[in-house]
Amino acid sequence: LLLKDFLRLVAIGFILAVPVVWFFMDNWLGTFPYAIQISITPFLLGGLFAMVITIITVSYHAIKLSNANPAEALKYE
Repeated sequence: LLLKDFLRLVAIGFILAVPVVWFFMDNWLGTFPYAIQISITPFLLGGLFAMVITIITVSYHAIKLSNANPAEALKYE
């Protein structure tokens, strides 16, 4: 459940960021004498990489917390 919430936030950030970055990169690359067209591949790879990092991070913390002793956490509260 926690992973789904974090992945939703990463997806929303990706959806909001891609059009903005696409616009600025297209304008910037168009100023060069040998202008190139930017493809969707770097954006998809960046989004996939962000999702993988999110999955690894949330999974690591969830496993770490599930293996922790609850008495230790309650001792400090």
